[in-house]
Amino acid sequence: VIPRPGELGHETWENDAWKRTGDVSSWAPMSADPERGIVYIPTNPPTMDYYGGFRPGDNLFSTSVIALDVKTGKRVWHQQLVKHDIWNYDTPTAPILLDVNVNGRRIPGLFQITKQSWVYSYNRHTGEPIWPIVEKPALQSKVPGEKLATTQPHVTKPAPYDLQGRTEEH
Repeated sequence: VIPRPGELGHETWENDAWKRTGDVSSWAPMSADPERGIVYIPTNPPTMDYYGGFRPGDNLFSTSVIALDVKTGKRVWHQQLVKHDIWNYDTPTAPILLDVNVNGRRIPGLFQITKQSWVYSYNRHTGEPIWPIVEKPALQSKVPGEKLATTQPHVTKPAPYDLQGRTEEH
């Protein structure tokens, strides 16, 4: 799923990283909405070695959810959950398709669990977040040659399902 020249997102694979970077694929199960003819693909980080200096840029479509039309194979929508993922924060489970009521409105939901202890929540028809997902400044690496994304998406709802970060006790 790494974009080639002329394709959407190619510019997020700087220095022609698309030529030598492993892959962006789905090793977790996919989900499907047969009524709408859409398959939802959770993707993994670009490589199995987590040094990102060889693949600068946000690396669009890695650690993402991609919705494809099953008849045409065309992308319906996508959301990148982690930019330039060097932490293996990918999508370990199939997206959960579940309708939810929010403020009296029924929303066809897609819920993607991640290793960040977050559940990303989207309208599965449009790809729009059900609750706000905000961009926050990201810490930068001190590893020579590594250039991390300056911001990362952060889920506002639901709350994390496990401890995030580390303390002396953990």
